[in-house]
Amino acid sequence: MRENLLTLLVTAAVTYVLTPLIRRLAIKFGAVIPARDRDVHVGPIPRMGGLAIYLGVAAGLLVAFEMVPLRDAFPGSGLIFGLLGAGGLIVLLGIIDDRWGISAIGKLAGQVVAAGILFASGAQLYTFPRPNNHVFILTQNESVVLTILVVVATINAVNFIDGLDGLAAGIVFISALSFFAYYYSLVKSAGPPAMAAPALDAIVLAG
Repeated sequence: MRENLLTLLVTAAVTYVLTPLIRRLAIKFGAVIPARDRDVHVGPIPRMGGLAIYLGVAAGLLVAFEMVPLRDAFPGSGLIFGLLGAGGLIVLLGIIDDRWGISAIGKLAGQVVAAGILFASGAQLYTFPRPNNHVFILTQNESVVLTILVVVATINAVNFIDGLDGLAAGIVFISALSFFAYYYSLVKSAGPPAMAAPALDAIVLAG
């Protein structure tokens, strides 16, 4: 637990320190959105905040990988590079969209590619729960499609609520802590070692 707490604190600290720096960078870069009729703010708002979050997550994952108890959560470094690669692509798309704008089809294509990167790194859905404790085993093609659908749906679900200060961040924080508590309890109760990876991912996301 101490290692997980340290990872959360490192992620939170790096994100906290970088946020005002990224804000100034966004202003210089011209990634500022004016107030619109549907907005609650009355003045222009700098964007590109996802870059600070991404760098904080990257710092947390790299620190976790250097701690032996947490390093064992990753079957090699593929998952780390998958998370960083997919996240990096989403951040890059976001920066381009914040500054110049991207069509809905372009965003969707980028999200699908990012989900594909995650799938290739090992973040895959293998089974689907059925009633009465039955499990449906997914074929390779079904696994690809369902994994990509879940990732893309999650990206857009968070994006759609990202309209008020702290709303998306607060909901994701609460959700991440809930996922961490669930997976960590499975690991502590002699559950499968594979549960350690989502527990670590969740605590980094909370940070």
